[in-house]
Amino acid sequence: MTFNSSSVSSCLANPQNHFSIDLCGPFVSFGGKDGHDESKTEGVTTRVSQRVMSSPVFCRLGNNVQIGRTMSLSFKSNVCTIREGDCGVRGVALIDKEFDRLTTNLLSLVFAPDLDRIVINRLSQTHIDTRLIQGKHLHVIDRYFDDEICSSMREIARTTLFDRSIFASSEAREMGEMPAQAMSMHKEWQSCIDPCKAFEQIYRLFGFVSQQLESQLSMLPWRLCTDRKITSAFATNRLEGCSSLSMEAGKHKDYDTSALPFAIPVLYEDSNTYYRAGFTNGECGRPLLISAMLYVTAPNFDSSTYGLGTVFCTKDRKIVKRVESHHMRLVLFEGDIVHSIEESTIPPGTQTWRISYVFKLIINPKSPHLSLREKLYSLLHPGNEH
Repeated sequence: MTFNSSSVSSCLANPQNHFSIDLCGPFVSFGGKDGHDESKTEGVTTRVSQRVMSSPVFCRLGNNVQIGRTMSLSFKSNVCTIREGDCGVRGVALIDKEFDRLTTNLLSLVFAPDLDRIVINRLSQTHIDTRLIQGKHLHVIDRYFDDEICSSMREIARTTLFDRSIFASSEAREMGEMPAQAMSMHKEWQSCIDPCKAFEQIYRLFGFVSQQLESQLSMLPWRLCTDRKITSAFATNRLEGCSSLSMEAGKHKDYDTSALPFAIPVLYEDSNTYYRAGFTNGECGRPLLISAMLYVTAPNFDSSTYGLGTVFCTKDRKIVKRVESHHMRLVLFEGDIVHSIEESTIPPGTQTWRISYVFKLIINPKSPHLSLREKLYSLLHPGNEH
């Protein structure tokens, strides 16, 4: 089954194209808005009830499911090129009707695989510290960017307007979390599709990881919305302080693969096959969902004493690792590790800030035999046994 961009756009634009889903049993079943097994899309009646599941891991989706568009990002002659179209790249499918609304945008940015010599040279000069938290990896990367990029990124951050209050979750807001300030949604989108030099270097790293891990590396669907929350593929957080109460209230996961609102395509099966909800993040032959976080700080920000880094926790929310927010430090971590903003210890009267830019990513294997967690570790630590 194939989906073209025009039919996908029509489906995204039509709020009447609702469906229901049950992923608990051995099959996936879809029905129309009123429980019927037929719906009309672009004037064509299509049967949407499917019972073709044959594996506990994979599922096949019906005709009226919203399939996200993709935009492929690549570098040629030091120019960043973004083009829309399938180009052999497959998008995610929306499977939770709570998110089926006009404000949801399933578009994904996909990073073209590239054996980039610039990335190879940069990685050879970096310092990478990897920690294991209950079987999940946290990679802290320092000295990846040159001085010119470090300086220019600080100036970009200083002059950018952060005028939107955000919370880690609706529950965190109710518990009293202090909000961070974020860029407008339009500005966040512009920052991603017209990247600054620092983001270009991060994108090159993503393309290199995609090539070396024999995988498709993409951002999450751009925006997933319900009445109570918005989940974005790219997040910005500007902070001038954080209380211990706010740190505790803000503990969260970026992803929960047991309850994703979207289905990820299986790249080594046919074009209508997707992973079921409930797969284990990063297990052999399964996607690895990670977050990439870049810190940017004010010139007078003392990351060793001011706090505002990130705390990483066990499943029972016990803090086991604190990562300081050093300027231009890049942190890669499995997004289902519980984490939060660290409380601040900034002296009274000191005006300073720190910003984090977070890219939420899916690394999707092209082979059932790939263990992406182990391959990523080996890529970042060549020659080391894990």
